[in-house]
Order: sequence, then structure tokens, then C-alpha cells
Amino acid sequence: MRKLLIMLTSAMAVAIAALAGIAGASTSTQGADIYGVGGGKTDFGMTTFNMSAHSTGTRDFGTIGVTEFVGTTSEASYTIDVDCVHITGQTGVISGLVKKLSPATSIEPTLGERVDVLIGDGGEPSPQSAPVDAFYPNHPAVTTDSTQCKNLALAFPLQNVTQGNVVIKNG
Repeated sequence: MRKLLIMLTSAMAVAIAALAGIAGASTSTQGADIYGVGGGKTDFGMTTFNMSAHSTGTRDFGTIGVTEFVGTTSEASYTIDVDCVHITGQTGVISGLVKKLSPATSIEPTLGERVDVLIGDGGEPSPQSAPVDAFYPNHPAVTTDSTQCKNLALAFPLQNVTQGNVVIKNG
């Protein structure tokens, strides 16, 4: 009887472990498989950025914050609500609408305007002396809706991240 109880207990433990493995596998695929994330400064501090853009295969989402300095005293900050992420290799286009803007200036995008951001991941964090990553907010955008960024052909943009890092994962 004792031997039968040990065998049943072992069988239940194996079954529970197998079910836990299946449950763990299914929840791990629910996260974003494709993304562009990072933060830093470009062009020796003229633009600062923070970025978290993701694609699950069924939807794209995220936020990008940008502050651009004009001259030595003027700055404009805006936040992009991401609705399109297109990653190929170590390059990407991320697109979305400006949802916050401070202050409104003539050189920055307007509230509700679409902005395309070109990114490149050249490896480890960029040293100031030899940038390896790229971050370019482009306004007015080339795209006009939340699906068009998926159709753009990509080439690695000129490296301009002088402090910080861009990290791209493509599936």
C-alpha cells in the first residue's frame, strides 16, 4: 500500500509540473516579442529621449518622450503615443501621435500630429566619441496612419546617440 501511495504521489507531482510548464509557456508568449527601447541624448545633447515601443503581433503600443533644445535656453518636450512598430534586423521605424506638448513652438510637432521615429541598434551603449546607435524623430511624418510604418523599407540611419543606448529585439 505504501509503495502504491508513493507512486501516486510521484505521478501527481509529475502531472502538476507538466501543467505548470504548459501554463508558464503560454503566459510567456503573451508579452511583446518585438521592441525598441532605450534612452539617452543625441547630437551631443541637443535632443534627449526615452523610448518603450512594443509589438505583440496583434497590436503595437508604447510611449516615446522627446525633448529638443533650440539654442542654449529654449526647449520643447513632447510625448508620442506609439501605434505602429516596424523592426527589421537592427533598425526600426516607430510611429505615433503627439499626445503631450510643452510648450507649443513653431519648430516642434503639434498636438495630435503623427511623428515617425527612425532607430538603429549598433550594439553596446554609445560612447560620446563614437556613436553606434541612432534615434531620429521625424516630423512631419512620412506616414499618415497607424499601419503605414510597416511598409517602409529600412536602412540603418546615421549613428547619432552620443550618450545612452537603443536596444532592438526582432522576435
